[in-house]
Amino acid sequence: MRDKTVSLNDLRHMMSKRYQHHQMRFQNLQEVNQVVINGDLLFDRFPSGLSVHCCDIVENKNGSCSSQLLPCISINLLFNGQVNFSLSDNTFEFNANERPILFVNVIGQPEVFTRHLIHGHAVCKTNVTIEKSWLLSRCQTANDRAQINAIFSHNVGVYQLDVTDNIKVIAGQLLKYKLAGGVKNELHAEQLTLQFINSILPLLLSPTLKEHKIYSVTSGALNKTKKIEQVADNKLKDALLAIVDDNISLKELSLQLGISVSTLQRKFKEAYQVTAIEYLRIQRLENARIAIIIDGLSIGESAYAAGYTHVANFVTAFKKHFGVTPAQLRKQHLGNNR
Repeated sequence: MRDKTVSLNDLRHMMSKRYQHHQMRFQNLQEVNQVVINGDLLFDRFPSGLSVHCCDIVENKNGSCSSQLLPCISINLLFNGQVNFSLSDNTFEFNANERPILFVNVIGQPEVFTRHLIHGHAVCKTNVTIEKSWLLSRCQTANDRAQINAIFSHNVGVYQLDVTDNIKVIAGQLLKYKLAGGVKNELHAEQLTLQFINSILPLLLSPTLKEHKIYSVTSGALNKTKKIEQVADNKLKDALLAIVDDNISLKELSLQLGISVSTLQRKFKEAYQVTAIEYLRIQRLENARIAIIIDGLSIGESAYAAGYTHVANFVTAFKKHFGVTPAQLRKQHLGNNR
């Protein structure tokens, strides 16, 4: 399998099909056609909305690939090799050189994810990603929705689960049929993807899940954002996002909506349990995080884009919200790949 090659250009094309916001950085890369990976690598999304990533590769360059993830569950069966990544304010390493490893990342709110590539590292794995909205759309009762929401109770959760023979067989067949291609294999792969999810979901719903937890973070400030995202009527939230995107004032927005600023503030607080000003502040900090990791802006540029005149004030607000400074977050995700 590993006689195939993937160039930087190939990888950019694959990433752009899966992620709306992403960025790649490699050390000592002279041209876009230079090989960064040897072997079979695939990112795909079924018409049903499920995303699959399969690979049997050797990483040929030191680098990083950063992307923004929506609330989702990312299920990974690592057959062999080593995977390194940063999520939230932590970095993880999973090594399957002795035996296969099953790990699951649960993302409760939009997060920045960075996959670190290390020259010479082999990776053979199957990954299936299910967006929270996909799961909720298939819930038929209030109890179903409560169970799914419970899985996403943390902003970020990383779990290592036991690998059963059944799970290993399903993931292995999915890897085989997905990489083989062809319509018959594609249909078989989609069926296996659903089986893979059905074998993992009961483990995530189990009361013993916390025993398998490697890492989780739940911040009061971040939970304010989550509460807003869970409200069904998004009219006010969408209006405030226009302020973030178009840089208009609350007064201008209230005029557009035909209400006073005080009424806008009151309605927003009643609907989302947080003030409009606080939501704007959080949203601009979230955008600043993406700007630093994915867009490559400097800390000063990100501070200005977030509406801060003084970088020191931005750094203080950023650390209070995310638990790390912008410089620490940049180092966590990018290291020397800038």
